[in-house]
Amino acid sequence: MRATTTAEENKLSKELKPLIDATNNRARRTKTLLGLLKEETDKLEAEEKLNASDIRVRKNMNTTLTRKFVDEMKAYQQAQQQYKTDIKKKVKRQVQVVKPDATDEDVDRVMKSEGGKDALYKEKILAGSVNDQIK
Repeated sequence: MRATTTAEENKLSKELKPLIDATNNRARRTKTLLGLLKEETDKLEAEEKLNASDIRVRKNMNTTLTRKFVDEMKAYQQAQQQYKTDIKKKVKRQVQVVKPDATDEDVDRVMKSEGGKDALYKEKILAGSVNDQIK
């Protein structure tokens, strides 16, 4: 993770949200299509409209595609989790600048609060605790 300003982080977050939404929609669509492919294969097998080798090919293809899809979704989820972990670590470091004894619950509260770490900085500065520490 590289150093970014709050404005850059906000801009990147706004750019990232539509990408995440599009990826989630595509994942749902892919999952549905894989299910439909399996159902169609099962139906064709039950109606004996295809020979055994064609059914086997369709089942193998569906199994392979499903496995690849699951693997890709796991990688996607790991990337999302790593991003969240990195952001939390960064916020924790920033919160500890103004509140060295901050707990994980404090960090979570700052991440979920309106204004986030900027509001915490403003609150601490206005309360005078930062100035008191500098003196």
